[in-house]
Amino acid sequence: MPTSNVRTQRPEWIKAADDKTGRELWQITSAEAVSEAVYFEAQAFTADERYLVFRSERDGASYPYRCDLQTGELLRLSDGEPVKHYSMSLHPDGRHLYWVAGEAVWRVDVTDPGEPERVFVHAGQFPGKLAGFALLFTLDGRYTALATTEPDRDVPIPDGFSQQTGHPSHLLRLDLETGEAEHVLTWDWGFSHPMVYPADPDRITFVPNGAHCWNMDLPQERRTRTMVADVGTGEARPLLTPLRQRTITHENWSPDGERLFFFDKNAGEWVPVSVCSVDRDGGDWQCHYTSYEQFLGHGRVSPDGRYFVSDAQKAHDSPLILVDLATSRGEILCWPDTSQAGGHPKAAHCHPSFSPRGNYITFTSDKTGTPQVYVLPLQ
Repeated sequence: MPTSNVRTQRPEWIKAADDKTGRELWQITSAEAVSEAVYFEAQAFTADERYLVFRSERDGASYPYRCDLQTGELLRLSDGEPVKHYSMSLHPDGRHLYWVAGEAVWRVDVTDPGEPERVFVHAGQFPGKLAGFALLFTLDGRYTALATTEPDRDVPIPDGFSQQTGHPSHLLRLDLETGEAEHVLTWDWGFSHPMVYPADPDRITFVPNGAHCWNMDLPQERRTRTMVADVGTGEARPLLTPLRQRTITHENWSPDGERLFFFDKNAGEWVPVSVCSVDRDGGDWQCHYTSYEQFLGHGRVSPDGRYFVSDAQKAHDSPLILVDLATSRGEILCWPDTSQAGGHPKAAHCHPSFSPRGNYITFTSDKTGTPQVYVLPLQ
């Protein structure tokens, strides 16, 4: 049973039809405070799809919550330190929520919540402080990737990058069975989006800071978007580099861990933009869908590997698109119409993702003036 410090709140969902497509749409939250879906790389639903997790600032800081999709009832899952925004994700066991708060990794059983448990405490084992990147797991649920950053150390970034200085970051691999972390590598000017290979715990991808893949004046070999680190050797090599006069954003793994999906964009005007993928070694580049109108930005593959859901990033004019990967046909599901203003810090991006059985999509929209969490039923 829930412990006494876990707070239950009344349902506040609003079920209505999307104005343009007529599809049923559930606005899960309505409070006058920021509420935000989990990052699109992560999992937001329990395995039985009864509960949805999200973060909200309704109690004065950022905390994890769950929504019972049968009743709409909301439940706060922690009274501890505030959750780092994009770190939350459901474990492959389908019931435990993991997140980063302070200098620790925490978990709680979403289906039967009690006192959250610390599964890893940094305690200065590695330089810097724990970063709030999404906790993504190997298929067996044993490993995840962590990062620490040193915000007080400025390191010059090589010529050609969009930033002049960066902060050193350290890539770690956390063994969730033992609670022990090991250092993989240090990247002097920082990185983002660390992701352990779902099917290979000895490889972790990351994106070097500086967005140098946007610089068309650099030699092609210096425009790498995604690096892959070898846990055993601590060495990194390029995995994903954009084509000439193109750039790449927002890669994430297919559910089976066999392909890395990403957006291939026109470097000048964004469109045309394509949903593409490569295999685990960065080869077999495939283009699955191209839009000449919508600014596709964040997306996720369905659990059965058949569909891809993508948001669009044009302010106040942005649909949610479902792509059939077998036919390359796209269908507009609804219009979140996010503002894009302030980006990630203001929870102004949609970040859609599927439920484990593919019956729902969750996303964030601030079209009401305050970021809220939504669910779109697909059945």
